[in-house]
Formats: sequence, structure tokens, C-alpha cells
Amino acid sequence: MAGMVILSIPLTLIVGLALYEFYFRIASVPKNGNLTGTYYMSEANGLIPDSLYRSYKLELKKDGTYLLTPNRVVNLRDHGKYTVDWRRDYSQLSFTFDSYNLPANIDTHSPQYTIEFIVGHPDNRKSVFFTQENN
Repeated sequence: MAGMVILSIPLTLIVGLALYEFYFRIASVPKNGNLTGTYYMSEANGLIPDSLYRSYKLELKKDGTYLLTPNRVVNLRDHGKYTVDWRRDYSQLSFTFDSYNLPANIDTHSPQYTIEFIVGHPDNRKSVFFTQENN
């Protein structure tokens, strides 16, 4: 009887941790509707002057389309469609225009989401970030 009690404690901890992680993953995933809105450039790793950041605007619309104005930094058309795949750890966003697809990362660890576009080769560590405007 004592052996079963001793075995049940680690088993209970393992099941509890598994349930907690499952809940945390589901609860921490934002809804697609939370992503919609206006984003402004917040960082460009020296690719453009800081004073121009607010002139770059990305709009994600509820119908799954986007608008980007102006665009001289990110290899993305000024309009197209986007999709979200929360099952992925990186590149959860996919921007599509014509037959081209550009992935982007979403940082969901703050009330304002941030979208990261990698510019050029990933080893260059150059990214452009757009942060969601408070709605």
C-alpha cells in the first residue's frame, strides 16, 4: 500500500505538469482577430533612419488581407493576403501575393503584438519589426 502511495505522487506531478503545459499553450495563443489592426515599424536594424519608422504602416484586416505603405525595406507587395498558423513555433504568419509566400514571426509576449520580417539571409540577423498600435 505504501508503495502505491509513493508511486502515485510522481505520477500525479507528471500528469499535473502535462495538463498545465497543455492549458498554457492553448491559453497563450491569441485569437486571429486580436492580430488585426494597424502596425507601425518599430525597429529596422539600421536599414532606414529611425525618423522614418512611423511612415511605414502595415494593416492586417479581418478578411485576411493586408496593406503595407510605403514599402522599400521588406520584400513584400503593398497588398495581398495573410494566414496564421499557431501550431508553428516560428513563422506563424504567412504573407501571400501572386505565387510568392513570405513568412513572418509573431511576438505575442506583450499586449501589443510585434511582427518580425527577416530581411535577406537569416544569418545576416537583419530584421524589420512592426508593433501593433493600441486599438
